[in-house]
Amino acid sequence: CGVSLTYSIERNIMRVTGEGEMYNYNSDNLPPWNLLSDTIEKVELTEALTTIGSYSFHNFSKLTSISIPSNITSIGDGAFQLCTSLTTITIPPKVTSLGEFLFNDCSDLESIDIQGDVTEIGKYCFGSCSSLAAIIIPSSVELIESNAFTNCRRLQSITIPSKVTKIEECLFENCRSIESIEILGDLEAIGKRSFAFCTSLVLITVPGSNSNQLQFLSNSQMVTIPSKVSTIDESLFEGCSSLSSIEI
Repeated sequence: CGVSLTYSIERNIMRVTGEGEMYNYNSDNLPPWNLLSDTIEKVELTEALTTIGSYSFHNFSKLTSISIPSNITSIGDGAFQLCTSLTTITIPPKVTSLGEFLFNDCSDLESIDIQGDVTEIGKYCFGSCSSLAAIIIPSSVELIESNAFTNCRRLQSITIPSKVTKIEECLFENCRSIESIEILGDLEAIGKRSFAFCTSLVLITVPGSNSNQLQFLSNSQMVTIPSKVSTIDESLFEGCSSLSSIEI
């Protein structure tokens, strides 16, 4: 599983021993231990591990928790995708980015603690995490890629850090429980379908004067687009059935 790493599986427990980096895999070339992915309930990682390879624990459907060593600097794309029993996880301080599809379809994930200065959240990173009700995005984050929170149906509120200047396409699509979004930075663009089918959304706020506010008010059915936004893509408000007026 790595140049200086070995793995063993015994009684539904997988252990990774040695030191250094894990190999990266992909959806067409999964690791050899993935043949037993539906039987493994616990994973124990050596403290000398420095990276978790892409798709390493893909579809470990019985895995409920995992302790990620503090020396980890990188977690590859899709590493925990389809870990449908995973309920909580902590990202250690040395990790600076969360890859694409990292927790996609982790349907039981309720809590995630991001401890480091993460700068990027990849596509579909938390897509279809249908039990995730809240998440704190570090202030260091500069980019949140498209669909990162698509289908997070229990997510109720979220704050977008000040360094993020664009709401990427489909970012919160089908987040049907989300009621409020606070955007701390100056938006320059809003991608298509960003808020499509956010049927509970009543308020979005951005900093600045009244002319620089974006708000969804269920009683007045009104939207005001921030003054610095220069691009509004297609289907932005699709499914927002109460909306009757837009001010740009």
